[in-house]
Amino acid sequence: MKKYIIIAALALVAVPTSIFAVGNMNTGNSSKADWACVSTATGVREGEIIDAFSAFTTSMKSALETRKTALVTANAKTEKADRQSARKSAWTAFKSAKKSADSTYKSARKDAFTDFKDTVKTDCKLPAAAVEEGEGSAGDPIL
Repeated sequence: MKKYIIIAALALVAVPTSIFAVGNMNTGNSSKADWACVSTATGVREGEIIDAFSAFTTSMKSALETRKTALVTANAKTEKADRQSARKSAWTAFKSAKKSADSTYKSARKDAFTDFKDTVKTDCKLPAAAVEEGEGSAGDPIL
């Protein structure tokens, strides 16, 4: 039992250390980014995410209000079968609206990050002549 504990402890110490060493390796890539361009692209990306989230919350609020109205109407019915059918219909419609809102938000968020990455890769690189001597990839990361 002690062998297993010692081996597990050594593995826990060795794995993070090796990951840290790999993460700090110099790749030799000396290209630098135009940080003003990256900053602008970041602002655009975050604005798009905020807009997508605002649209998501608006859609969800509408779906919740529609569900509320439908459930209140359903519970006011006198026949049990009618109440059950109306409640089921209300929940089905809500689930559909929620799924649509989730899908739209995730898609818009993904598009914002894709646009950001493309902009940084294509528009935010400094020309080779503008890269200062002695600056390596140990500086700031692109993203």
